[in-house]
Amino acid sequence: MPCACFAMFEHSFGAVYDASSLVLILGSFPSVKSREQGFYYAHPQNRFWRVMGAVTGEDVSDGKEARRVFLLRNRIALWDVLAACDVTGSSDASIRNAVPNDLSSLLNGSSVRKIFVNGRTAATLYDRFLLSQTGIPAVSIRYRTKGFIDDGFYRSMRVFAEVVGAQERCEEVLSYVDACKADLNDRTKEVPDEDKPRAYTGAVT
Repeated sequence: MPCACFAMFEHSFGAVYDASSLVLILGSFPSVKSREQGFYYAHPQNRFWRVMGAVTGEDVSDGKEARRVFLLRNRIALWDVLAACDVTGSSDASIRNAVPNDLSSLLNGSSVRKIFVNGRTAATLYDRFLLSQTGIPAVSIRYRTKGFIDDGFYRSMRVFAEVVGAQERCEEVLSYVDACKADLNDRTKEVPDEDKPRAYTGAVT
């Protein structure tokens, strides 16, 4: 069994941005898989890139260079709140001795005026360490949901659509999801709840 012990890690890859970037998305700290691959949200079960692809209609499944190009083309900057921390594996809840990134070079070298934070831990760390530096309140993105497709899913999709300016496309996708849900409910309406198969859905950051 792997050792559930703390280790200090430093952020080993840089921010993605250029002078035309308008919005910044901040995570907390890279996961084990992201540290191994040297890019953001690298675990194949992470929903970040799938949601981005859904709201834009673009394929963002092909490696870090294609994803970097996608971000810059959509004028999105991507980084993390922390430059270093003690952490166990990929557990945000285990983070301690946090050292924040200095956002000044990114903000001075881009056109970022709106900041989004990806998840509760990133939001807490941003407010603690970086809000006073930037003076920009962050909007929280939380695409993890309690159900398969619940109200949190819809809210998160709409926030992502705002990030990339794809609100019309997002509403088309959500209408399609609604139609699929209605069709599924219609097909199973005669099946008692206790006889319906159940499945667990989850994601690893």
